[in-house]
Amino acid sequence: MPNDTGRLQDNAKVQFSEVLDDALQHVSNLEHGADQMRTDYELGLGDDLVGAMIASEKASLSFQAVVQVRNRVVSAYETVFNMPV
Repeated sequence: MPNDTGRLQDNAKVQFSEVLDDALQHVSNLEHGADQMRTDYELGLGDDLVGAMIASEKASLSFQAVVQVRNRVVSAYETVFNMPV
């Protein structure tokens, strides 16, 4: 009888890494969009200063959220790693 536990753990690892990758890609897209809006405004190609500032804040908050998730994952890993066996 095959061991389903290993397969479930592998799927969980893939799913977490996919979620993390998607989150990082989303943050990267937000930062790129904010940079583009800011550049357009500075070059006079756009006149939406408020939109550029909001996009910049969204990118910043998203980045901070990803950093907090990373910190919690590292903290959980350290806690499990330091547990006596």
